Formats: sequence, structure tokens, C-alpha cells
Amino acid sequence: MTSLEKNTVFRKSVKGQETFASRQSGLAPRLRSLLILVDGKRPVTELMQMASATGDVAQLLAQLEADGYIESGAGSKAAPGRAAAPGVTHQDFAATERSEVAVAADVITQPPHPMITLPQARQLAARRVTAILGPTGEELCLRIESSRSLVEYTAAVKRAYAVIREMRGSAVAAQFGDEIEANLPAA
Repeated sequence: MTSLEKNTVFRKSVKGQETFASRQSGLAPRLRSLLILVDGKRPVTELMQMASATGDVAQLLAQLEADGYIESGAGSKAAPGRAAAPGVTHQDFAATERSEVAVAADVITQPPHPMITLPQARQLAARRVTAILGPTGEELCLRIESSRSLVEYTAAVKRAYAVIREMRGSAVAAQFGDEIEANLPAA
């Protein structure tokens, strides 16, 4: 990458998608955290704001690109405040309501990943809430674990997202949202 344009939108390459899905990447934690945030929708300026705590974001993006984990696609410039492609984003978890049909449609637009069941998704989400919030997140975990449908599950993880954002900041909440998005259960 010769120059990092602020409106450039990176997406995960095939290698990046495989690394993201495997959870056994061998990437340094700062690089893995940034790779999680790369979604083909956020411009570099937004990534820099979200991941500022990880260090020199421009340098980390350059390393991810040089190592083949991310790529800039043709027409990947995003208009300010607009998503470059449809799909579920961490902002969806902050929205007040979504229908089960809309959530299912968004799942179809996501990059291929192993489909998991609702019980597996609940378990993963509860583990992530516990890892992020510790005992403070117990009530959220109970809500997530007791969800019986995709609609209930989505409402529970939206609530968890809001609490995480309030307590730990938007970067941590975005990472949580991306992990949940990557593991949405089949409708």
C-alpha cells in the first residue's frame, strides 16, 4: 500500500476470512482486533477512530494488507456515513427493533462462515459477555441464555451490546458486535 487514503474501505481477503473464521490465526492480538473491525463497509477514518487504542492503525492496516489478510476492492470508497455494502453491522445491535425476516435476510449477505445453531450462538455470546464484563454481565448472560428464538436472541445481544458500549467503549462494543455477527445462528 503506497498511501492510505482516508475514504478507502478495506475488506477481508479470502485469507482474512479464513483466519477470522478459524479463531486460531497466529496473528498478534492488535492485528486480530483490527482484522475483526475490517468489514468492507467502514472507511479507514472510522477504523482509525475505533481502533485508536491498538496503536498506529495505519501501520497495522498496511501490515494486514501486505500479509494478504485485507484488500481494497474496486469501487471501495464509501460515502461519508454510508455503508459500502448491505449486511448486519454493529450499529444494527444498537437499533431498537428488527424483524426476524430482516435478520435472516442480513445473514444471507454475510461472507460464508460455519452455520451454528441458536444454542451454540447463545453459548458463544454469553461467554463473550462474561469475558468482557465479568460478573457484572451475569444478568445479560441469563437473558441471552434464556432466549428461545432468533428474535429473543437478537434483542438480548442488542442489550448486551449497549451495556458493553456504555461500560467498555465503542471499540470493545464493535468487536463484540462483529463476533456476534460472524456467528449468527440459522433462522
